[in-house]
Amino acid sequence: MCGPTGSTFCLGLSIFAILFLSVLASLIGGGYPYAGEWFEAKAQPGHEVEPLDEQRDEVVENLWKTVGIYAATGVLSGVMVFYHKLRGNL
Repeated sequence: MCGPTGSTFCLGLSIFAILFLSVLASLIGGGYPYAGEWFEAKAQPGHEVEPLDEQRDEVVENLWKTVGIYAATGVLSGVMVFYHKLRGNL
């Protein structure tokens, strides 16, 4: 699948992304005033204004989905790193 260097890099990148996105999702979900400050009450003509809480909830949900994808990638990369260690390539 991947060589030892690529597997190790993907594992490190996945760990970083999981930590960073988890913190970001927690901050936005908790209403931290300096994270997610780009949310604005917008409405198209003839429609009601979408509440900011719904916008935040949607972003937080998508961030957690992305964390799940990075976790799956991290597990796969971790298996490949372990495989290369067993073969003595790493």
